[in-house]
Amino acid sequence: KLNGYIDCLGRFEDIRNAWGTYLSWREDGLQPPHCSERHVQRGMPAVYPDLAPECEALITAADSMPPTHPDLRDAGKTYVKLLHKILPLMKQMTGYYAKKRFRDDDCLKGRIFHAQWLKLYEKLIVQEKKLRQMVAELAKGALQACVERTRNRPQKATLHAWALLIQHVQETLRQFRIQAQSDTPELAAVARAISDMELEMGTFNQVPEQMMDTHDAELFDELLMAAKAFHEQHAGHTPGKKLLGTRVKNGVPVQVHTGSLEHVLDAFHNLLRRYNFHAKNNCVMMTTCNDDNTCPDR
Repeated sequence: KLNGYIDCLGRFEDIRNAWGTYLSWREDGLQPPHCSERHVQRGMPAVYPDLAPECEALITAADSMPPTHPDLRDAGKTYVKLLHKILPLMKQMTGYYAKKRFRDDDCLKGRIFHAQWLKLYEKLIVQEKKLRQMVAELAKGALQACVERTRNRPQKATLHAWALLIQHVQETLRQFRIQAQSDTPELAAVARAISDMELEMGTFNQVPEQMMDTHDAELFDELLMAAKAFHEQHAGHTPGKKLLGTRVKNGVPVQVHTGSLEHVLDAFHNLLRRYNFHAKNNCVMMTTCNDDNTCPDR
């Protein structure tokens, strides 16, 4: 039942990335554009045109399965309604900038689109996070159940290795967040978490080579490198000061660079999407929320 919701939520990344590109050429933050910006041609990237109807179909199908969760159903419907509103607006913005129509109206529509977009996007990210939290609450224990279900089943060896890995990585990220938010961070705890996560790579070595996709290992390596960069970035931090975190504004990170917590979260998100690919028809998929039901501002 939950996989339909999680599959739909995973597609929010396309909208978030488009928003990040739109902001990248803006010179005045969230102020209306004037369309004379140096990189205005980047505009608003196109997203998959059937994203909203496919999400609606996924959630509708999920709602038809037992058990019944009225609050989850209502949250899903609200989320889909917002998708149906924001995606046509994105399409208009994509055409407006791609065809350079801002030259004809001195960016008048660009400013109107901007105001409409901000209003809808702020509602969407609030609803997306609310829905993810509800799904995460219902999915508690699902990862451990997947570990047990696939144990000692050779045909499920890849999925079992993935479930163990994601379980361990979630604990590593929990340690990262604790230290990143602490007034007195302990880098030794971060180092131990990274070391433990690296050892967990051994679970992949037990999977028969013909069943392992090299892309799986590459994604894990990316996360490991991001985690190590985070540790190195703060190796000389001043005791008593917080570690460099990531400020999130309107759903888009203000700081995204090697060594930032957001860099680690992005790598984990890519890893999680791959796990969901393996788990889709066998186990409950996972969201970017933690076991304690906290979701990063993505």
